Amino acid sequence: MSEPLKILVVANPGDQAELVSLLRAAGSPLTEARVLSGVGDDATLARFATEQPTVILIGATLERGDAAALIGAMRDHAAPAAIFVVLIGDVRGPVQNALDALDFGADRFVGRPLTVKAVRFAVMSGLGLPVGPWGGSSSPAISVQALAATAMSSGLGDRRAVRVSSVAPASIASAVAVPLVAEPAAVADAAAVA
Repeated sequence: MSEPLKILVVANPGDQAELVSLLRAAGSPLTEARVLSGVGDDATLARFATEQPTVILIGATLERGDAAALIGAMRDHAAPAAIFVVLIGDVRGPVQNALDALDFGADRFVGRPLTVKAVRFAVMSGLGLPVGPWGGSSSPAISVQALAATAMSSGLGDRRAVRVSSVAPASIASAVAVPLVAEPAAVADAAAVA
C-alpha cells in the first residue's frame, strides 16, 4: 500500500485553518492527503525533514520565520524535483502579486483573495494530477516566472498592475502551462502567444 500524499501548510496560526479548509473542500481528491502544519520556525524545517512532504503550501509573510529562506532550506534538503512549493500572497503586505514573489523560489503563486479553485489547481498541477473542469489555460494559479515574463513583455512595468485574482485575465492565462524550469525562450514564446 502506498503512503498517502503529504502536504505541509506553513502559515501564520490565523491563516492555517483557511488553507487547510481550502485543501479539504468537498469533492477534492486532496481530502485524503495527510496535511501537516508549521509556522515557519526551526520546528517546521525539522518536520519537513522528518515527514518529507511532496507539496509545501506556504504564506509569503510569516510571523515566526522567513518564507524565502525556509523555501531555500527545504530545497537544499530535498532533491530539486522532490518538492513543489505553492506561495500564498499577502492580503496586505510586501507580496501581493506574482512579480513580488519572484525571489521566493516557489513553483506557483496564488494571490488573495483565495479560492478553492486556485489553491486546488496550484497543488494538483504540482502533483501532475488532473485539475478538474476549470484546468488548462483558464486556471487562476499561475507560474510566477511565466506571469512576470508576460507582464514585462506586455509593458506592465508597474508591479501593482499585475494581480493574480480568482479569475486570471485572458492576456496572461495562456502563460499557465509554462513550467518554471522552462528555458527563457520558452517563457518568451508563451508571453508572445498571450
